[in-house]
Amino acid sequence: MEEKGKIICKKSDNKAFKLGENWYNLNDNVVSSLEKMNKGDDVVVTFDKKGVSRYVSKLVSANAAVETKTETVSTTGFACEVCGKELKDGKFKKCFMCNKSGAVKKESPAQESSNAVTEDPKKSWTPKTYDNPEKTA
Repeated sequence: MEEKGKIICKKSDNKAFKLGENWYNLNDNVVSSLEKMNKGDDVVVTFDKKGVSRYVSKLVSANAAVETKTETVSTTGFACEVCGKELKDGKFKKCFMCNKSGAVKKESPAQESSNAVTEDPKKSWTPKTYDNPEKTA
């Protein structure tokens, strides 16, 4: 889930902070982000709720969140066809991780339905020679 607001207070060891009426616990990789922020800063918090506790997986300043959304222009002009990650040249179509995992480009829903019609239906079950009733008797 995602929530936006001002930091009301933060714990001295930077492992938790209060946003509105709720306290948020930080995962270890997010602690450094909270150290850079002060009380009263606007932030965008991405968290997972486990029972009553809220564990923050991403913490971004509200001003930085607006700037990063506008900065999606590729400098080289080449991008991975699966995930959209920037590539340094046009030699390959996929990035290393997509190629390694065997990921494929997802088709739009309209194309998927047309492909489903052209595929052959699965063959129905046919009895084998050992299932012959005459042989069993």
